[in-house]
Amino acid sequence: MTTLTIHLEEDLARYVEEAARREHKSITAWVEERIKPGADRAAILAEMEARAVANGYPPGWLALYGSLAGDDFVAPPRGPTRRVGNINGD
Repeated sequence: MTTLTIHLEEDLARYVEEAARREHKSITAWVEERIKPGADRAAILAEMEARAVANGYPPGWLALYGSLAGDDFVAPPRGPTRRVGNINGD
């Protein structure tokens, strides 16, 4: 196996590391999956969508997220949490 060294800006390197960690993959496996000739990007996106829906995200979240691309987008601040009563209504 050949070793390849690349130089990335700090933000991009952090993104790659975090993305690989979220998918429980090594950085090598994560990058290889995306740059391999003939990589099935549609299958990768479908897998991401399925995992997200299983974790409670609404169907179609990926298309919505992708539509927010732009340098001027800033996520709104999260509001304070509030205590919820007993789930059984007691």
